[in-house]
Amino acid sequence: TVGPVCDPPGCFCFAKEPRLAKDGSGPRRRRVRRAGGRMALSDKFYQAGFDAMKRRDFEEAEENFKTALSYKHDHSKTLLQYGLLLQNQRNDFKGAVEVWREAAEGMLKNKYHVQMLCCLSVVLTKIYNDYDNAERYYKLALETDNAHVNSLVNYGLFLATVRFDYEAAAVMLKRAIRADPHRTKINNGGYLLQELLSRNPAPSSEQKERAKAKPPPKVMRRNSTLTMEK
Repeated sequence: TVGPVCDPPGCFCFAKEPRLAKDGSGPRRRRVRRAGGRMALSDKFYQAGFDAMKRRDFEEAEENFKTALSYKHDHSKTLLQYGLLLQNQRNDFKGAVEVWREAAEGMLKNKYHVQMLCCLSVVLTKIYNDYDNAERYYKLALETDNAHVNSLVNYGLFLATVRFDYEAAAVMLKRAIRADPHRTKINNGGYLLQELLSRNPAPSSEQKERAKAKPPPKVMRRNSTLTMEK
């Protein structure tokens, strides 16, 4: 659990009196001696930002997320939430993609990393029609966690609605149900996928041709909302 958060965010109430530089010219710059120091600060500012999000104070949330990333640029929880804020509250799809793509290409793999890959794939599909990269990130997410329910469901929808590969989409749905037998994490997307598969047992020749065709130009849609695992 994350401890109390300083208020306002810029308050460093735990800091000691600044020591002077050797030449007496001014305060000597303090260094964080342990790797955990920066992580602790990032955790605190992330929590402040998350709490602000729950209050729907998005200005404060964004400020805290930026501060958290200034201490640890690859703080995975912050990258995930900051991208969601940009996408859902700012309609800044380009900013969200930049945040998640940079993280996806280089950070340590954990559950937040996997969710970022899933979110990135959804935006690339729905907003930019960048299907090849979207599929690449779905596959990377499932290579990292082959039981990640959100990725299984969203990739299944992708396979059914973009590739018209209903057989592969059915496999994704079965894996999602196996990973979440009580369906506590399978959202409306899972039920939509199930309905699609029940109505479309096999792709038509027209759908096969559409799946092979070059995707249409990039389109910006403003009302696309991502879902996130709790």
